[in-house]
Formats: sequence, C-alpha cells, structure tokens
Amino acid sequence: MFLPVSIQGGAGRYFFDTGAWLSCLSESEARRLGLTAYAAKGSVGTSTGASVGMRMALAREVVVGGTRFENVSFAVFPDDQEPWSGLPPGQRGLVGMPMLLGMQTLRWSHDGTLTIGSPAKTLRIDQANLLFDDDHLVATVGFEQERVRLTLDTGAETTDLYQGFADQFPALLNRTGRKGVQEVRGVGQAQNFESVSLPEAHFEVGGLDTVLRPAHVLMTSIGAKRSAGNLGIDLLQQGAAFRIDLLAMTLELEPKATP
Repeated sequence: MFLPVSIQGGAGRYFFDTGAWLSCLSESEARRLGLTAYAAKGSVGTSTGASVGMRMALAREVVVGGTRFENVSFAVFPDDQEPWSGLPPGQRGLVGMPMLLGMQTLRWSHDGTLTIGSPAKTLRIDQANLLFDDDHLVATVGFEQERVRLTLDTGAETTDLYQGFADQFPALLNRTGRKGVQEVRGVGQAQNFESVSLPEAHFEVGGLDTVLRPAHVLMTSIGAKRSAGNLGIDLLQQGAAFRIDLLAMTLELEPKATP
C-alpha cells in the first residue's frame, strides 16, 4: 500500500502508516531527496514497545496526490534497520498520521488503487468506530458479542493481540491457547515476546466478518494504554477494499463480490 510522494521535487513511493505519529525516512532516502538530517534529543516509540534514537529532517514541500504540505518533519533512521533494509531506494519512507490527517480520507482496494481526499462523511458519534487514545488511532471491533479496541496500524503486516485481550477473554485462552514465543517487527528492530496462540479468532471489523488464523496473543501491553491489540493489514485486506475517514472517524471494509 504505497503512496506516490513528491518531496521537494524528488519522487518516492512510501507506505502509509496509521500506526506512526511521525513520517519517516531512511538516511540514504533523505540524502537522495536533498534533505539534511540533524541530531535530535529524544527517541521515538516503535510497534514493539521499544524506543529508538532518531535524527530529524525538514522538507519545505511535500505533495501527495492533489494535497500539498509545507514544512513537514521527518524522523530519519539508519538504512540497516527495519523496515528500510528490505526496501529499494525510492521506497524507504513512510507517511505518518500528521499528513494522513490532512488527507482526511483514504480508500485502498485489492486492485491496487489508492484514493485519497475523497469527500468525508459527517461525524455521527453513534456510527463512529475510530477514536484517538493519546497519539494512537484505535478501532473498535467486535469479538464474541463484545467490543474490543485495537490500534489501527496499516504499517503492520500482521495483527497481534495483547495482554488486554487475554484479560478480557481468559477462559478462551485457557481452553484453546498454546504457549510460545512470537516475533514482532518495528522500526529499528525485531523483538520476541512470550505469547499464547489460538487456532483462530473471528472479528467484525468495519462491518465485515474477518478471521485471524492463527491468533497470537502477546503476554505484554504495547502502544495505546486501553488497546487489546494491533490491527494490521492482514485483516484489513480481507475485504474488497477498506476506507478510513478521519473526519467521520469511521473504518469501513467493503465485502468482496460473490461469484
């Protein structure tokens, strides 16, 4: 799920990441685009729960589709770290939430089409299934006739569940779970966590029934304080398309056409 991006006239294709509160580049990508990375005090949290040191660069102009941004900050990381080490030049970057909020809406479909900036719907609290928990975008999904909060993370290839899910459904884990170790990858590194794996778990996501098979429950809490897990693209791609509306605060999954 890559966005065509122009940064100060230089072209790139970067994935959009609702799990990142900063847009990011690798060191070589920043140089290729003519950006200067400066030392910054502090660190950024990753999807593994770790903190990674960073440098910062400022782009005077960034254009995504028909949307133009000025003075955009990018966190800059070494090329030998995840996920840049596995990507070719021109793709070693990600578009984070500050710019995504400016686009307001995104729709990705299975044919590879990505539409940004289409008209947003009107906010209706009774229909909203997205919320912000501090700086995390969280989706409310259904599981076994209960509501569960999962951080919405389009930058994650897989969906992982956390200690909060285990606390909410202890009988399920005791009945069908198997203990093990699960690797989670984030910017800068991969990390292993003790886990309990379920054969499968069925979630209602954005109005569509999806299945996580297997379902890994990490015996720790990462990210949003009130989140029971991290919702990745493996579930989002089970529909024909998904649409994120950051004004109406809704996530919708469109069903696939029946043959």
